[in-house]
Amino acid sequence: MKSETVGKVLIVLVILFVFADFTVMYSIFNDYAEYRQEKKEVYMKEKPPVGLMPKKLHDEARFQKVCRAISEYYNSGRKIPIKWVEEYNELVEK
Repeated sequence: MKSETVGKVLIVLVILFVFADFTVMYSIFNDYAEYRQEKKEVYMKEKPPVGLMPKKLHDEARFQKVCRAISEYYNSGRKIPIKWVEEYNELVEK
């Protein structure tokens, strides 16, 4: 064969090889995407989203955080922000 013909054959083979790899990779990607979608649908059916923490539990946790912050500021000799004291009082009333 002439070198020009060999070059053309090599180009065609390289193109076919690249195209074949692309289709294989595309097929694998699509299969994986479908698999992930199916797993997501199954997971969503089995376990609902977390949602919100109940308000009472949130308020109790917030109360503990406010108390800790006030205590730390008090123990370090810092001035306690009025907003913290107001929030503390609001939470105590609940």
